[in-house]
Amino acid sequence: MRVSERLHHKDRAVTERNFEQLILERFPHIYKCKCLANRNVNFELAPGHVLISVVPSISRHSGGKFVGKFSTIELAEMEGYLSSKSAIGVGVRVINPIYEKVRTKFNVKFREGYDPNYYIKKLNADISSFISPFLFRKGDQIEFSEVIQSTHILNTVEKQDYIDHVLNFSVFHLVDDVIINQNEAKRNSLEIIPTTDISILMTDDYHQISTYDNKFVSDSGGINEMMIGTDYIVDSPEEEAKRGISTMTIGKNYKVLDFKEEKIREKSNFTLHLNI
Repeated sequence: MRVSERLHHKDRAVTERNFEQLILERFPHIYKCKCLANRNVNFELAPGHVLISVVPSISRHSGGKFVGKFSTIELAEMEGYLSSKSAIGVGVRVINPIYEKVRTKFNVKFREGYDPNYYIKKLNADISSFISPFLFRKGDQIEFSEVIQSTHILNTVEKQDYIDHVLNFSVFHLVDDVIINQNEAKRNSLEIIPTTDISILMTDDYHQISTYDNKFVSDSGGINEMMIGTDYIVDSPEEEAKRGISTMTIGKNYKVLDFKEEKIREKSNFTLHLNI
């Protein structure tokens, strides 16, 4: 432990910086942490509470995959240590970061002579490397609350020497694997902003890249280019049944027909929401 750091916090946790220094010194396998004073685990204002988010060291990653969370036992040990260093009555919570994913979807035309099967995989890796450089290059830092611009991702794609042209470019923001910017994903200039102060934006496991022919694909796209989970969502009829008829609404779940209407449409077994 460096003498200057000990002199600063005097082995007691009072300020946000004290909490951060103490936990980093005591647990060397923590790569980075962020302390939020007067906040509880629900991010609500809570005087006398301290919320700390911890990111594991890159060295803990196994098999080339990102292991971005500590176990419950490890977090409890950290909480106990910081509680022993803070004033009586201070509520200390140590949690893992909230990882929010970024996924792109677009059509691409490769330059002549470039094998689409190989270069779609390479393009996926290039996009992932831009969004989460720390997964691919040593020395790149993981940042809390960092904003990503969709134009920067698009520029990265277009400057690759094997790319001829890109159409229908969308960027999706996922929290708990649910898209939260469905209606804005196709905006020309879009900011992907983390939803909390301890959120970290990361690349999704895959990006939806399709090749196209100039004769058949326009910049406006079409239903043939849509995919479940990004362009439309299918509601399960079982889920609606669980909710009950009392939660259903006219126009969405069912339609009231005039008794004189001669043609009755076939009953639908699911609800389809389109985002065009």
